[in-house]
Amino acid sequence: MPKPFSIASGNFHPRINFVILSALLFAYPLSIRLSSFFTIALILHWIVWLRFKIGDKFMENRGSILPPMILFGLYVISLAYSSNLSYGLFSVEKRLSFLVFPLVLGTIPVSIPGKKLFWVSFCSAILAILLTLILAFQRFPELGERAFYWGDLTDTIGFHPSYFTLFISFIIFWSFHLYHDQWSEFAKWKKTGIVVVLLFLVCYLILLASKIQLFLFFIISLIHVIVIWKRLSLWIKIGLPLTFIVLGIVGYTTILKDRISHISTLTYRLDDPVEKFNEATIRLALVECSAEVIKNNFFFGVGVGDSYDELDKVYRKHDYKFGYLDQQDPHNEYLSTMICVGVLGIVTLLFMWIRPFYLAMRYRNFPYAIFLSLFIIGAFFESLLSQQKGVVLFGIFNSIFGVANMLNRRGS
Repeated sequence: MPKPFSIASGNFHPRINFVILSALLFAYPLSIRLSSFFTIALILHWIVWLRFKIGDKFMENRGSILPPMILFGLYVISLAYSSNLSYGLFSVEKRLSFLVFPLVLGTIPVSIPGKKLFWVSFCSAILAILLTLILAFQRFPELGERAFYWGDLTDTIGFHPSYFTLFISFIIFWSFHLYHDQWSEFAKWKKTGIVVVLLFLVCYLILLASKIQLFLFFIISLIHVIVIWKRLSLWIKIGLPLTFIVLGIVGYTTILKDRISHISTLTYRLDDPVEKFNEATIRLALVECSAEVIKNNFFFGVGVGDSYDELDKVYRKHDYKFGYLDQQDPHNEYLSTMICVGVLGIVTLLFMWIRPFYLAMRYRNFPYAIFLSLFIIGAFFESLLSQQKGVVLFGIFNSIFGVANMLNRRGS
């Protein structure tokens, strides 16, 4: 476990930095505009702080903060050979968190109080969940049961269910690593409350019906149970299998069953009618079309501004209707990065994830390792860093835990 952080008393700028960061985390699942506002506030505060001291913090933390900044730089450079400059600037703007959060959180000498940031994130997630459920009840007469599932559940707060699943999953794992050592010290009512809240969050994940992210959540949960099985009490050993069975039944009787049952074949032709595709063959077709773009632009990519245009050309060339009618991205961050900025971009992306994951495991910073694993694996099935929600989520927590990892290495 990483050592808890504390803010040095009397240090004005770290306190301000923490307040702005807390406000940003609280606003993250609720409003992208508020998130952007607090991001700007973080930048402005950093500029003010620069007047007083920059020191050698940047160089101390360069291993944690440089890779995302280099990746952002590659996207900016790719504008030079992008034909669609307006879309390129829009795409670069979405990825601004690659620059802002590593630069600010990696240079201001602030110690991050992990538990306080956890509770800010947790309360924000609970508020967003309750808001979506209230609005779902309001829309039930119009949409029926669909109001409580998948995109219809979260579009009221402008949050894609895959990203919201990722956010909630991480909060659940984070809570476990913060408090599992204190479990035996909790009163029975507190234990009961924690179990009820966690079950509520997991049931909500099932309603979100994000297949891949939900699968990752249960796999990582299963690994956790296996690792700590000997330390569990008899009642927990009995209760956990029953809980998994109940949750499986809940998932099987919801829209998640329908989303999985549609996958009846893995064979397809790119020019097939739209109705012949299922969610698996759609992804396979996207991989095939993306590979064709990458093959012709392997080293430098097509530029961040032309990624959709070049994919659209391939879609139309093969008459892949689902691609050009729905303006599909590759649904794979590795392919998206290769298309935009080529082989140098994918090398930077892998370095940005694999090295911190190795160090996090080595120094037992398990929340950081789990956070990275959710992105590393999830990126095979979604373009997680091509949307602002994904970039902001990664930018904030990667910077926080990355600097924490560096401090643990220095203290070991």
